Amino acid sequence: MEMRAGRTLMKMPLAAEGDVRTCDKVEIKCDEHYQLDGREDAYRDPYCLENGEYEQGQECVPIYCDAYEAPENGVVWPNGKVMAGDRVVITCADGYKAFYTRGSRKNPKCLDSRAYQPGITCVPIMCPPYPAPPHATVVPTGKVQAGNRVTIACDFGYRAMQLSDRAPADWPKWGPGRRPSDLAGSAAPLCLNTATYEEGIECIPVPVQCDAYPAPPHGS
Repeated sequence: MEMRAGRTLMKMPLAAEGDVRTCDKVEIKCDEHYQLDGREDAYRDPYCLENGEYEQGQECVPIYCDAYEAPENGVVWPNGKVMAGDRVVITCADGYKAFYTRGSRKNPKCLDSRAYQPGITCVPIMCPPYPAPPHATVVPTGKVQAGNRVTIACDFGYRAMQLSDRAPADWPKWGPGRRPSDLAGSAAPLCLNTATYEEGIECIPVPVQCDAYPAPPHGS
């Protein structure tokens, strides 16, 4: 506890009976993350009165930060007021990832200044352009955000490879419920949150068989 005698500020242990003289005052200091309540009918540094009692002193109350404003494409928990010293947690929506700047964090703390530490923002997860397999085209041709798909179309004269087109030794890899006629990959592979794609199809030639050539007159 600190007390003032005239213009001199003295540090003293917590006041006991007789420690503070009449007309001297004590200074109330709050613990970390607390502050005086600021009531007008109470004092920050109450005087010791002639009757041996103190003026009404202020009390220490918690410091709170207002609700943290969630970044675009993100959510915050808890979503209400937070006591100084406690933290919020920022989670980015599906298809987005945390973007850090200097000093930012996913769990910013509420400070005694009623402000928060810097928090992350949320930016899209992007897959690179999907490389078109031989004899096929892919749309779109540029980067794709996670959660979206590209479409693979085989060129004329080619078709998507089926499981039955693979080597017979691969059949255990088909998995339960798979049929030989199922595609060996997706014709519309999804861009994943890992910034990679699902397995896409490959294109193979369509077998073409012509009927017997009709012999011309006087020929064979």
